[in-house]
Amino acid sequence: MSKTEREESREKGNGKRRGREKGKDRGKSKSKSKSKSKDKGKGKGKGKEADGDDLPSDRDRTMALYESTPENGESNDGDDQPAKPALAPGRSPTARTPPGRSDSPHRTTPPPSSSRGESGSSGGPSLRLPSAGKAKAVSAKTTAVSIRRPSLPTSQLPNSRHGRSKSGSGSGGPSRKSATDIRHAIRSLSAAPVFSSQWFSMCDALESVAAVAVKETKAVRDGCGSPSGRKTLWERDEVCVRFVLEEGKLNLVVRNLREFKVMQRNMVLNPSFKTSLVGKLKKGPMQVDEALRSFEDNLGVVLLACVWAIEAMQTMDMPLLLQHCAETMQFALAKPEFVAGLAEAHESGVLQQCQEAVVLSYLLRVLSELDSLAEDRVVELFDELKLMPLMASFLAAHGSVLSNAAKADGAQALATLVESEAFVTSPEAFLPDDEAEDAILAAVNSVIKPMLDASPAMAATLRVTALLTLVEGW
Repeated sequence: MSKTEREESREKGNGKRRGREKGKDRGKSKSKSKSKSKDKGKGKGKGKEADGDDLPSDRDRTMALYESTPENGESNDGDDQPAKPALAPGRSPTARTPPGRSDSPHRTTPPPSSSRGESGSSGGPSLRLPSAGKAKAVSAKTTAVSIRRPSLPTSQLPNSRHGRSKSGSGSGGPSRKSATDIRHAIRSLSAAPVFSSQWFSMCDALESVAAVAVKETKAVRDGCGSPSGRKTLWERDEVCVRFVLEEGKLNLVVRNLREFKVMQRNMVLNPSFKTSLVGKLKKGPMQVDEALRSFEDNLGVVLLACVWAIEAMQTMDMPLLLQHCAETMQFALAKPEFVAGLAEAHESGVLQQCQEAVVLSYLLRVLSELDSLAEDRVVELFDELKLMPLMASFLAAHGSVLSNAAKADGAQALATLVESEAFVTSPEAFLPDDEAEDAILAAVNSVIKPMLDASPAMAATLRVTALLTLVEGW
């Protein structure tokens, strides 16, 4: 090879080498430009996050709204356009679905008035895109609106006013209308002066309340030994006592009753006082006497129903109640002709609902619940008012005009007091002298024993063994 040929081949080799080096340089520059563009993108993303402008794209907003629509059965991940909902067999793509109806058995199509803004167009729902700044909030609201729970008919709802029986409470209690009338009558009780127009209205209201109180008291007395009798007041059907407590009328009943008896005793002691009061009224003497007797009997029945509920006993003005009992028996002992007149006024000739008979039931209930009351204070009141010898003297003096129920309650009250811990500890506090013992002995021999001998059934039910044992040694 000549010198010229060698130089030409060398130049060709150098040219190829330079070409390969230029290609490598171009590759490096392209990779550098790509890395710079990536860095610029990252920088822009960081800047948006820092400025709080990381907003979803139009595609993301469309997907979020469409996925919350109940017609959409599947997710559309990876698709630019939302998939159309599946049509029921036999339905054309252009058919519209009526509002509130859905082809799917498991979904309910909301009406067009929904806040999502869809309409029943062909294929899929027509979506109204919100602005970019409210996309997430609208999506959450749309999901909440589209959820519908199946609802029961109102007649099947538990404890609803449509589901309850209109004829009564379902367990033997009064109907809703009757209970409302009773509550209204109890709410109308007030400390109105006797013979005032408001007092006469109160007499009329008490008649309906007393009729319910008599039934409830009988039911409680008959079932006091059963498990149902040990339920609380709010678990039983005694609306009368419950309404008296809820309306705050319990101690008003006690005060009205005592004040009425005080006024009655004043009229007995001073007949001109009654004449002056009746003269101002546009009513005859018979009407006035009937109103007085009705007021006493009905109010006494309501109070008797209350003392059969321990919840009422624990909130009652106990000193006032016991004072009322003591004053009533003291006046009956001082004026026996007054008691005889009361007995003659009754068709049966015996005292049943007037206070001279019912106070014995009050005292029995108080003594029966000593464990649930402030026992020391109650026993102290019995001692101060001398109630034990007073009960015995009252039974012995008026046993002939008292009903068997009143005599049985009086005998049971004396026996319960004898069995109490306070009497066993210090009997001299209740029987301070021979006169008190003589009163007990007279009540047992003249009233209690003859009553037990005449009624074997009563002898089996009354627990008076402690009382009979007490007087045997005298």
